[in-house]
Amino acid sequence: MKDNYSLEQALKKKARKLEIYLVGAGPGSAELLTQQAASLISRADSILYDHLISDEVLALAPKGARLLYSGKRSGTKHKEQESINMALLAEAKRLSAPMDMDAVDTDGRPKKKILLRLKGGDPLLFSHAEAEMEFLHLWGYRVRVAPGISSYQAAAAAARLPLTRRGKARSLTILTGKFAETKTKKLSKKKNDRLSVS
Repeated sequence: MKDNYSLEQALKKKARKLEIYLVGAGPGSAELLTQQAASLISRADSILYDHLISDEVLALAPKGARLLYSGKRSGTKHKEQESINMALLAEAKRLSAPMDMDAVDTDGRPKKKILLRLKGGDPLLFSHAEAEMEFLHLWGYRVRVAPGISSYQAAAAAARLPLTRRGKARSLTILTGKFAETKTKKLSKKKNDRLSVS
């Protein structure tokens, strides 16, 4: 009980200095960012972004914001998840350190710092979001999530393809063609009552 109380106190204390968000940047175009995502990017103090984030989206970051590449890409050398977790922690500690007294909001309160983990598509779909949130929580940092438009939604919209159809497709299955063992499998045909998107 004491440990849980101590962690909750730490979360509240650090939340007064720093806000951390997992942000979905959509399929690439800045026009497909949510208003919440665009607002957070424009106010961020530090952004850890993956390889799917376009220059167009990163250009929305304020001058002086720290941009750190933390991406993974199939078939190429990339950062391990542990190193990404540690980079997030390092930035969280840096931004939650004692602040300059001159940094205040319009109401006179100390201005909060904003740390973003910027991911392509939606941050909770086929990503390591859970591992990153749990890791930061163990260190006393609370993480919020700003959802994004996933590529399957954008592709369907561009093709004018409904993802469900009255009386024909009653469910939607979202699959990934890549597995942890770096093996891919061909998607088998599904029953007529559902659409499968990979």
